[in-house]
Amino acid sequence: MHDLATLREDDLNRFYTRDIIGDLLVDQLNDVVVNSFLDLGAGDGSLSRSAFKRWKNATGVTVDLDSDSKPDLGSDHSYNHFHYFLDILKSDLKVIGDKYGTFDLAVCNPPFFKPDWTREHSDFVDEVNLLGGLPKKTDLNAEIIFLAQNLRMLRVGGQLAIILPDNVITGHRFANFRLELTQKHCIQKVVQLPSHSCHWTEARCFVLFLKKNVKQTPSIELLKFNRDQSYSNVISIPFEGAKQRLDYNYHAAQKALGDNLSNLMVCGAEIRRGSVSSAQARNSSFQTFHTSDYKEMMPDGTVSFPDQINTLPSNKYIECVPGDILLARVDRKLHQKVAIVKSGSAIITDCVYRVRLPESIRELAFRALRSEEGAYALQAVTKGVGARLLGKADLLQLPLKIQQGTNLSKNTALESHRPLF
Repeated sequence: MHDLATLREDDLNRFYTRDIIGDLLVDQLNDVVVNSFLDLGAGDGSLSRSAFKRWKNATGVTVDLDSDSKPDLGSDHSYNHFHYFLDILKSDLKVIGDKYGTFDLAVCNPPFFKPDWTREHSDFVDEVNLLGGLPKKTDLNAEIIFLAQNLRMLRVGGQLAIILPDNVITGHRFANFRLELTQKHCIQKVVQLPSHSCHWTEARCFVLFLKKNVKQTPSIELLKFNRDQSYSNVISIPFEGAKQRLDYNYHAAQKALGDNLSNLMVCGAEIRRGSVSSAQARNSSFQTFHTSDYKEMMPDGTVSFPDQINTLPSNKYIECVPGDILLARVDRKLHQKVAIVKSGSAIITDCVYRVRLPESIRELAFRALRSEEGAYALQAVTKGVGARLLGKADLLQLPLKIQQGTNLSKNTALESHRPLF
């Protein structure tokens, strides 16, 4: 077995999975009879090792592009294991289907990248009735192609457990794709993983559990696997919620906030992103505001600027004025960077959002965003590796408790849902 501490992302865009994640994946497959399983993009074999520990007598087929490596399943047992060197993005996998037929289970940690499109990619996805859920037929990443290839090789009712990145699970671009999954197959559960679940990446990842060509159940289970190897309590959401997003943190934030939720869209917010870079801001003759300037924020969240004497040179600049709420768009700790302009004006950079609200709701919304619950909700919807990214659509629909007479300072119900990453 490889020394996992020495493994890293390679030029095949693979991220090697920690063994504990393979065990987690298998443990979540309750009451599953497995006589055969498939592992596409098997790498060093961490998922197959876990599968063979659970189903010792099963036939396991692994596939990988790299002809210089082969899954290491250890020498303790003699498994019924067969390995193939194939490019999943190009092969129709006929050689495997002809020999083994369809499989009871597929486990997969696909590469995360967007390959050059070919018609064959669309054909793979269309064969499992998912092409209609994509924004464009050519808008295919490797994760979706691998998902389709796995479904193609499963029997009806067979189960797929696949590791997927943030964009597929939470991104608005893939909203209709998630809905299509519930219409053509059955999403059983989604497990949110801690950061660094795959070696050498901070990408937020999830395990999607899916049954092929089975009617969708009324609800989908969401849970989180914590860094201390414990599980959160299960949250059940209506299957229609898959279109919105499928991450535990987001739905936990909604449930913790309780009833009477609102969002910035309902409140009539106008959200604009700055248009100048941080480098341009440094060289500007005008007052500017960047994420690094939140350090000047007062304890109550207010920021003040000098009055701009000169008129801005063009309307391409986004200016903030008293009453505007400023939120970081890109930052490792953007959930902590929420301010409101007290006086003066400034040009904001492209790393900052300007939120304008009706005066009647402005203070309540600001307090909600600055509250412990608001910080948690912001953190739950961010994406990205390293520096986090807050999308405009996510910000507009961020669940907030904005109502008269509400104490927004603390909600102890959140304690059991404290974000770990």
